[in-house]
Amino acid sequence: MNRITGLTLLFSLTLSTSTFALCSKWNSRQTAELDTSVINEASGLGKSAVKSNMLLWINDSGSAEAVHATDLEGRVQRTVALSDFTNRDTEALAVAACPNSPGESCIYVADIGDNKQRRVDYKVGVFRETEFWTRQKLAPLEVVRFTYPSASYNAESFVVLRDGTMLIFTKTKSGPSQIFRLEMSGRISKLGELPIAAMTSSSGDRALVTDATLSPDGSRVLILTYGDLLEVKLEALFARRPLIKGSDYTLIPGPKLNQQETVTYLSEGSFLVSTEVESGGVAEIVTYSCALNL
Repeated sequence: MNRITGLTLLFSLTLSTSTFALCSKWNSRQTAELDTSVINEASGLGKSAVKSNMLLWINDSGSAEAVHATDLEGRVQRTVALSDFTNRDTEALAVAACPNSPGESCIYVADIGDNKQRRVDYKVGVFRETEFWTRQKLAPLEVVRFTYPSASYNAESFVVLRDGTMLIFTKTKSGPSQIFRLEMSGRISKLGELPIAAMTSSSGDRALVTDATLSPDGSRVLILTYGDLLEVKLEALFARRPLIKGSDYTLIPGPKLNQQETVTYLSEGSFLVSTEVESGGVAEIVTYSCALNL
């Protein structure tokens, strides 16, 4: 199988038979505030696949190894400690099908932060979501360990595709965000680059990628930076060509939160964004809804 055929097959496996278009108009409003007495450095967020009205969160590095559940109003409902998974710099969370078990939901916790870009080992823990709701401690079903092929990278964003592979978006201070494809085996390869500054006209810290989330149908990725929000067609990330505004991606206007680092789709036509705020501060939860039919 040649490289192009392989990428085409991967992409066809990633998408469902019916996909939604990019939304051209979004409405946004603050709908809640996160309980910062428990989740004081929200760095990863996903929507529960087991309980439709629940959100799953992780704190940034320096906190105990745990996953927290809140309702849609940001009120903490449950906290479960993670065992056999040491927190070095957890930065992202996704909810997706478990490996080799598409009918079962898993929580993917990504220990991929590396501010000084000195690490040589990174990992993603995979935990059964049903066990999160029934146990006091959560042990990983699998731990995917990996090393980048040529350098160390700081990253806070990743998504789990329909075929079980993962995409990692680096938080690169100079130049475009690097996109890496990570397999469950730990094999990792560079997929491409995401030139946020050129796509958004933002620069400096405003162009740093802080989170990402895959749409429920698997066809689009929301990219969050400190200054912007983008919805990007997944197929465009695999195309290995310059992305075209309007057809490959759209910029989503809305309030810019201080230290915004978490985003998740709630449905095909809605998503929410929140922020990392130390204990005692206010962490807004802003909900976006598509104002047009998708």
